Amino acid sequence: MLACSSAFAICPPTGTGACDVAFDWSKVQLQTTVCQDQILTDPIDVLPVHLNETKIRMRVMMNQVGRFDPKVFPGQPNTGHVHTFMGGCGLNPYTTNIQDVTTSTYQGGALVKSVFWSPTPIIQYTGEMLKHSGTVIYYLGGSDINDLDLSNPNIFQHIPDGFFMITGSGAVDEISSQTEYATNCFPRAGSSDTGQYNIGKAIFPDCNEGDGISIKIPYPQCWDGVHLDSSDHKSHVHFKLTAAQRNALPADERLANFCPITHPIRIDSVIAINSWLLPPGYRGNIVKYESNVFPHMDYWAHYSNSPTQAITWKQVLDDCIINPGLSCGVGLLGLSGYKAKTDFFTVVQ
Repeated sequence: MLACSSAFAICPPTGTGACDVAFDWSKVQLQTTVCQDQILTDPIDVLPVHLNETKIRMRVMMNQVGRFDPKVFPGQPNTGHVHTFMGGCGLNPYTTNIQDVTTSTYQGGALVKSVFWSPTPIIQYTGEMLKHSGTVIYYLGGSDINDLDLSNPNIFQHIPDGFFMITGSGAVDEISSQTEYATNCFPRAGSSDTGQYNIGKAIFPDCNEGDGISIKIPYPQCWDGVHLDSSDHKSHVHFKLTAAQRNALPADERLANFCPITHPIRIDSVIAINSWLLPPGYRGNIVKYESNVFPHMDYWAHYSNSPTQAITWKQVLDDCIINPGLSCGVGLLGLSGYKAKTDFFTVVQ
């Protein structure tokens, strides 16, 4: 336990008492979201975009909180830090097969069963968990791949079922330098917060009391093309190279898809935006991840391709990622296909 004199701890306003306490399980607030296949009457909204990339946007809620990680600590309950699990339901410390996940908390979750989990943010000196107010998952194309032959599996592939990766590290700061990483305050009515992202800061922003905190987590976009996982859950993937990094390579290693030659296959770019609500009486400067870990997030891909469904997840990915003229809106992943709309989507997180 950290003493209040520690330079790395933030103490209660009185300056007395412990600064770093155990996770308070009595204050865990699980949403009432039911784990089920939601069969919607409305299909996926496919929207023309005015941006230079195509995307799928899905809303998902948490379904459990637990001190376990079936991939990092398989078969070991009560090990590691506390995680918040979103999407596919029913993971436990002994889960070894993602095919066992059959329900989810996605809006219109009939097609997608993928599970995301992240460290749980808490109030530093009470152990109270911030209330999860939702996560938005993006599957992106990107302006830097629009000119590629995305039908060539040696250049681009969709993330396959059963694929697993971790972005970031709990032990060291690995992802705040990524362009897509950001934190944000989203204000309540009357707040002075601007709602702007603090690009590249691997800390919780000092949001006003009662506001929300949003954390944008990018995943690697390049794959070795062989392994669905690796011993450290990261070696089989790599972040795409910046233009400067690519140009610094020998000419025969400058892959057009901006991937390193060791990880030559470009995959769907996945970004998760987790949003949390500050409890009354607390600002963002006294929030931390449980166990003081750095930002990171796990992703275990799983899709439902039941023959009773009108479309498969691969069809959705083909139409929404490869087709540069479409963007698939939040949530409506029903069973009946999807329809084109003529209006632009006006609110982009």
